[in-house]
Amino acid sequence: MKKRLKRPPPKVNSLKVANDTFKNYSPTNF
Repeated sequence: MKKRLKRPPPKVNSLKVANDTFKNYSPTNF
């Protein structure tokens, strides 16, 4: 059995995307 690197869970990716969109949407930079 070969050990494969686990892909990052989709939660992390979606959370990052949501954070980026929130930054772009918010008028002020946090």
